[in-house]
Amino acid sequence: MIYFVGTPIGNLRDLSPRGRKILEEGEIIFAEDTRVGKKLFQLLQIPTTEKRFISFFEENAHRRLRELSPQFLKERKVVYISDAGMPGVSDPGYQLVQFCQ
Repeated sequence: MIYFVGTPIGNLRDLSPRGRKILEEGEIIFAEDTRVGKKLFQLLQIPTTEKRFISFFEENAHRRLRELSPQFLKERKVVYISDAGMPGVSDPGYQLVQFCQ
């Protein structure tokens, strides 16, 4: 299953309780910038030791999608986050949505 989680744009309390739960349970984290994604997890005090962060940005989106299989998305808890705000609005998340469809 894949989840698209909106991330806080300035205030960590803007993250919904459900969004936090999904981040905690996610196994694979697609992020525009993995450094920014990991920093968010640190600020929220969510352990990252058992999570795999994968960069997914405009320049590598097509390559990443070729590496993905629909089965992979069905078998793992995958989360896509943008650097800030709602993924898929102004970042390469729309390509991931199209792939899933």
